[in-house]
Amino acid sequence: MAVCVSKAQTTLSRYDIRYSTEHHVLTKDGYVNVVDIDLEWPDVVEFGKAEKLQKALCDSLFRNFNRDMLASKQHYLDSLGCEVTKLDTIPDDDSFNYYTLSLKEMGLRQGRFISFLATFECNPGKKKGGSNVVADYCITYDVNNDVVLNERDLLDVEYVLGTVDNRFGNYIYALLSRGSVSNIIGPIPVTENNMSFKIYKEDGSNNIIYVDNDYVGHLRRPYKKLLKADHKVKTVVLNTLSDASGLMNDADKVDTTLLYRKVDEQPVFELNGETLPQYMAANLDMPKEVKVEKPLKRAMVSFVVERDGSLSNFHIIQPSSPMVDRSIIELLKSMPRWKPGKIKNQIVRSVCIVPVTVQI
Repeated sequence: MAVCVSKAQTTLSRYDIRYSTEHHVLTKDGYVNVVDIDLEWPDVVEFGKAEKLQKALCDSLFRNFNRDMLASKQHYLDSLGCEVTKLDTIPDDDSFNYYTLSLKEMGLRQGRFISFLATFECNPGKKKGGSNVVADYCITYDVNNDVVLNERDLLDVEYVLGTVDNRFGNYIYALLSRGSVSNIIGPIPVTENNMSFKIYKEDGSNNIIYVDNDYVGHLRRPYKKLLKADHKVKTVVLNTLSDASGLMNDADKVDTTLLYRKVDEQPVFELNGETLPQYMAANLDMPKEVKVEKPLKRAMVSFVVERDGSLSNFHIIQPSSPMVDRSIIELLKSMPRWKPGKIKNQIVRSVCIVPVTVQI
């Protein structure tokens, strides 16, 4: 693996996947609602905002048709009560309700499609009553046709399982015969050659399996159309994408609360003589399944180096593959502190862009 660091710069991204995690504690009507949100959010897809995709994702995760993620998320949190940082008294354990919302990128073929698995989970306390709820949503965005597809648009799993002498059906029945599978979610396109399924087991655990497209017959027309589509790159009008990040390029007076793209001294990572490329090469851990995604050789990640040297605001602005990108982000989140950037000898918050070349 090779890693190199570029100077912070303003770029027009073909893709921009924002990685964010949040933890909220809210109170309402005597309940304490604990909400964990883990998102791999598509801010930009093929140089555009992909509004239909964002609307579908907001609907799946936040039960809100508002296409703006921040507004939809806040609307959902408001429905669960008022945010608290400290509880005056410790409520009974039965008053706690737990919510988990996650969005994982599952597949990507630039110019063709991007796919996601959205999961909503609710574990109510005894006071609220009811059983645990887990809802999965497989969402695929057909880039060329600006269409959002769900799993039934791609493949009727029940029909395939009911078809005689079907290889995929035989494979699933082999699992069912051992009493290990309780539910099958999918398909979710991964590449033009394969797809994934989320398999729930009787013991409550789950895992992702990968299946070749040729292995599964009866793909529906939208799926076949998506796979056969020509690789297209949209014509981009530069002024159609506004930079709403609020970043400052230059300033006569250094304001250490602002976020800078250009600095006099670049942020630097060094640990006991070990450089960033050496650290990442030694510590980047890839899942063994990564080969099914056929990753591109290079990814590019953008993040903020805070004044205390910690890292935040992670974005993949040039994807390699979902597993590779996720591994890069996880490593950066766990890194020791950097030496922050400076302007006029004052420490400031600054943007850093790191190209990462990975050989699988």
